[in-house]
Amino acid sequence: MSTPDTTSTNTSMELPFPCDFLTEDEKKSVLRREVKKGDVLYREGESPRGLYYVCKGLFGLTLLSENGAESLVRVFPNCSYLGHRSFLAEENYHATAQALKNSEVIFFPKEIALKLFQKNPDVLLAIARLMAVDLKVAETRLNDMVGKRAFARVAEALIFLKHKNEEFPWTRREIGEFCGVKTETVSRVLSELEDQGHIKKEGRLIKITNEEALLEALEMQ
Repeated sequence: MSTPDTTSTNTSMELPFPCDFLTEDEKKSVLRREVKKGDVLYREGESPRGLYYVCKGLFGLTLLSENGAESLVRVFPNCSYLGHRSFLAEENYHATAQALKNSEVIFFPKEIALKLFQKNPDVLLAIARLMAVDLKVAETRLNDMVGKRAFARVAEALIFLKHKNEEFPWTRREIGEFCGVKTETVSRVLSELEDQGHIKKEGRLIKITNEEALLEALEMQ
């Protein structure tokens, strides 16, 4: 069994800060915005009007199923581009972006973002690489949901999410949505992990005590 790919396209790659490439006049058109926990940045079905960059905070990308159930499919920490795929594809957002904690974003209107790419192709290349790695991670997660037991899926999801934001109090529901496992199953697996000494709970926060030992345990599954 393979260990989880905990690399994040938004944290493992060196991404250029877009404002560094703008003129002073262009910077006047850029908007800095605070987003409170629970607020929606954009909704599924809306048309992109520009490009977002996460200065600080944490955002979750959620999908709504036909029966109305919401699923967490991706997370975006500090120094992440957000909404870039739909913006470049010139199609409506396929999911909703919501702040998981108080956050701050920079919004680049469409005209400014396109000028940025035209004058600085390295920025566009960095985003293309970002999307390529994202695709790899998505394909791996899809394969894991089909071929791995719930124990491994929950443990790997926990590792991945903690790499995104170690101090964020990920809920059982969020972990379950991310790996396609029911909340009650997540609770059972977390109890097993705690009994085995791989995690400990401090209030609402779940801490991994020894990631290397947990990865070794997953290899034995």
